[in-house]
Amino acid sequence: MNKHLELASIIETRRPVWFAMSQLFLQSEYKDDVETVAKTLAESPYSLPELEAILRYEVTPVLKADLSIFAWPGDAYDKDALELQLTRRINQKPWFKFGLPKSIRHDWQTLQQLIEAERQINITPKIE
Repeated sequence: MNKHLELASIIETRRPVWFAMSQLFLQSEYKDDVETVAKTLAESPYSLPELEAILRYEVTPVLKADLSIFAWPGDAYDKDALELQLTRRINQKPWFKFGLPKSIRHDWQTLQQLIEAERQINITPKIE
């Protein structure tokens, strides 16, 4: 497969994950609720460890400054600019490990539980 097509496919799959995870970094009343974020992440093809890697190595390095007390409590991110920044980080392992910011760590633990529950609902056969 052509590298350009492969990258386009990865971006297409990552895009909803990136935008859902970006909600964790917003500091406004326009932030999506954690259940909405969990549903989007549960619908992705990524395992929990893969989702955590995306959060740690792609999303957090780009958006962690938005958690600062000096950050503007914006309503949302410019999706095109965010996608461009995150695309550069695909499969880029840093030479040091990023920990999750304290304010994100709790949300991520909650999200993992909700993602697992959502995925269980979707694989459990429905009795009619």
